[in-house]
Parts: sequence; C-alpha cells; structure tokens
Amino acid sequence: AGYFMGNCDVYVNVAGGLRIDEPASDLPVALSLISSLKDQVLREDTIAFGEIGLAGEIRSVSFAELRIREAIRLGFSKCVISSHNLKEIPSALRSKIEVVGVNNIRSAFDEAARRGMLNLEYVGCADAGPFLLNARGERLVGVGDPFDPAFRERLRAKLATVAPDLNARPAVFGICVGNEAHIEGNFAERSSSGYVYSEACGAEFVRWLSERYAGDVTLLDRAWFGGRTNEWFSSFDEILARKPDPLGGLQPSLDDPEYVAAMAHLGRTASAAAGGAKGAMRDDFDAFAVRTVEAYADAVLSLMREFFPGKLIGSNRFLGGATEEMYRCWHGYDFIAVNSYPMMVRGDAVFTDRQMEALRLAHRATGRPVLLTEWGVQALDVRMQSPSAQLRTQAERGRGYGKALRQIVENLPFVAGVVDFGFQNLADSEGQGWGLVDNEGRPYRDYVEGVADAARWLDKCFQQPVDTQP
Repeated sequence: AGYFMGNCDVYVNVAGGLRIDEPASDLPVALSLISSLKDQVLREDTIAFGEIGLAGEIRSVSFAELRIREAIRLGFSKCVISSHNLKEIPSALRSKIEVVGVNNIRSAFDEAARRGMLNLEYVGCADAGPFLLNARGERLVGVGDPFDPAFRERLRAKLATVAPDLNARPAVFGICVGNEAHIEGNFAERSSSGYVYSEACGAEFVRWLSERYAGDVTLLDRAWFGGRTNEWFSSFDEILARKPDPLGGLQPSLDDPEYVAAMAHLGRTASAAAGGAKGAMRDDFDAFAVRTVEAYADAVLSLMREFFPGKLIGSNRFLGGATEEMYRCWHGYDFIAVNSYPMMVRGDAVFTDRQMEALRLAHRATGRPVLLTEWGVQALDVRMQSPSAQLRTQAERGRGYGKALRQIVENLPFVAGVVDFGFQNLADSEGQGWGLVDNEGRPYRDYVEGVADAARWLDKCFQQPVDTQP
C-alpha cells in the first residue's frame, strides 16, 4: 500500500473492552495507523469499514446497508466503503449521508482525511444590536452594547441559526467574531472612546464613574474641568443629559501618520493649557471604552464556545492600530486576528518595522497566536488596476509574496498562518488583483509559480518527511 511501518511499534486499542473478530474492521484500523504515521487527523464525522486484501485492495463486506443506517443514526455525515459495496446502497440512503467507494488503502485515507480547503468564517456578532451610541447618536461599528440583556438574546438567536451549517463543515477550522471594529484608538478614524450614550451602557458608565470618584461628583468636576466651574456637573446623571464628547468632534488625517499618532492621545497632550483637565476626561472615557470592549468580548466568547465547541474562536479582525489594553480584552480567544498587508515598494513586498511591532504587540498583550486574516500583494498588469497596487508584473508579485511570507516566518514565530484576501478577483476595484485567478478563472501563472515556490520553501521548513518506502 506504500506505507512503511516495519520500524514502528504498533499498538491498537479498542475502547469499551470490545473484541474485534470481523474483516470489516480492517479498514478503520488501517486508517488509524496511517493517521498516526502521517500525523494527520481524520475527519471526526467520517466512518469507514471494509476488508483489506494482501495487495492493499479494499474488499466488500456483508450488511453494508445496515451499517450505514446505523452510522446515520449515530450522526456521521460521511462513510468510506469498498467500491464493490457501493452499488448495494439505495439512493434514498445516500441522500442522508455521503457514501464514497474506494479500491485501495491510499484512496481510502485520502477520503477519510479530506476536509476541503481549510478556511475561516466570519460571524458579525454585533450586527443585530443593541448598538453603542456616541453624543451625536452615531453607532459604534463592530461592537454591540454588552450591558444590555437584549444583546445576548439577539446574538444567541443568530448563532442558533448559523451554527448548524458551520459546525457541519469540517473545512471551517475557525470563526472570527468581527471585522475591523472601530476600537483601535484614533487609528484610521476607529476610536471607541465616547460611545457610552446607549441606554444600558450609559447607566453602567454613570455607575462606573461614581465608583471611580467615590460618589463625589465634585472630584470628577475638578478632574475634568479644573477651575472652570461653569462647566461642572451637579450630579453624575447630568453627564447623560449633557453628553460630553471626549473627541471634540475632531477626526484624524490619514495622510499624516504623525498626526494620526498625536490624535490618538487627544486630550492628554493637547490640553496642557487647561491644566490637564480634558486629559482626565479623555482618560476616563478611554478607560471605560476598554471596559466596554472587554465586557463585549467576554460575552461573545462565552456564546461562541457554547455554539461552536469544535471550532477555534478568533477575535475581532484588527487593523494593527489597537493599544495594548484593547488587545488584552481578547486574551481568552484562541487566536488574535489581524488584517495586515505588506507594503509594495520598489518592486518588493515587505512588512514595515511599524507593522511588525504592531503584530508583536498583539501577541505580547494576549499571549495568543496571531493569524493574518487578510493579506496579499497586487500587481498592475490586470484588467482593472487597484488603487493600492504598486508591483508591475505578476512575476514581481509572486516574488514579493514569497519574500513577505519568509519575513513573517523568520521574524514572527507566533504568527500561525495567513489568509489570502481572495482566491479569485472580484468585480469591484478593491477586489481586483488579489486572486490566484482573474475574473474569468484564468490563473496568473507567474504569480501562481511564485506562490508554489513559497509553499515548497514552507514544506522544507515545517513538514517532516514520511517514509513511504515499500
């Protein structure tokens, strides 16, 4: 059959103290041995039975239909059997379970291990609300109000709808709970500070401030406004009526990175003339924003664990601009998701020092592996050029892909994997140039060869060879 085990000690354990004395057990035992030899997990939803001949052929066994009916009753969704038994299985039965006929052990193992192309799915856990609101009544993108009981009820109802399909797809190894939520300071206009004016969140904000200032609103007034007594509050509840805005309505300019960085500290660095008063207000709003996101992340994670017990649960998909405190809110998740693309300059694709440090921060703050849930490189030689494309040809793009991947592997050992933006180009301008194939399904051959070269390099780095000598 092509699998050499002559140098291995082989132990087979049968659970429950059962005795196996029928030939139909040959195939499942062989698949278990090969799984251990190759260090490759078989699908949990797959059952197999069949006799194995001396040449490795899979022979038919009796009562195939009865065995498959029992497999359906036990909840299996795929059955691997001898191709000789396949003709005995009624079509009505095959509509309830995937039945695959094979002729040899190698084909049987391929079918028992086949999961499709591994992929991540995304569930917009905040989409149903209730929503967090700022002083202008605008919703915070990507985060629901965790202090409102209706949030859990609506999310539970949504997960109950989508979970059966996602749990039935073994190729889906993980699920992210949000995409590019506006919780990254003022990075790319994504501040969550000040979104405290929904009903439930507002009540919790007032309670939290009262506790923070020992129930004395005068202490808050002095911290926020200093000697400007005309701005003082008469009670903590008045905060919800007047709705102060810690951002002051200002938005960062994405054209100037230094300005973006400075704006991330608005109220701390720009308020010295006011004796640091606005800085204290912003500090309080920022601290409560972290508390809110932490409560949201915890609530979502508990429900995701309940509905997806067999899947990895990933955080919000960050852009790489969050603070250490904001990343730390997600420390209980299986991985931290970050969308990060290499910069494409001078015919090369590289991650900048700032990007690399942002990825290190995500790992350092949480202790969790990082997954690049969006990445890729583009070239200009496509039907519809993307505004972000810089590399000239698909050959350059292929080389850039390999260089960027090597940069990650050699410098960021905590990065567990990368997910391409798309397999095929999309029709819109943003989706152009990211695929392995174009809009018509035609491969970018020079780029595909670059990706294949990168995959071969990864094989040498990580894949232990399996001795398949007869």
